[in-house]
Amino acid sequence: PPDPSPRQVGMPFAISRSLLGAILAHCATDPARERCGLLLGIGETVLAVEPAANVATDPGVAFEIAPEALIAATRSARESGLAVVGHYHSHPNGLCE
Repeated sequence: PPDPSPRQVGMPFAISRSLLGAILAHCATDPARERCGLLLGIGETVLAVEPAANVATDPGVAFEIAPEALIAATRSARESGLAVVGHYHSHPNGLCE
């Protein structure tokens, strides 16, 4: 039988309600397309989010962050004493996990 207990996906991290709200607002701008972005922070703490364009061939079912956006965010984060600690993306046609 399936395990009904919650499962952990990825590593645990801390994020403020305001940053989570910014991610949700970004994802709501076009609910039919995968929205994505980068999480900037220190260690397990997210201190900023950087929305990114989805350059996937079919953004309705997949996401791909442009390498240029990743490089720019990495440089910008480094200048601020942060690092790219992860990414986010929406699930317009599926379950949020």
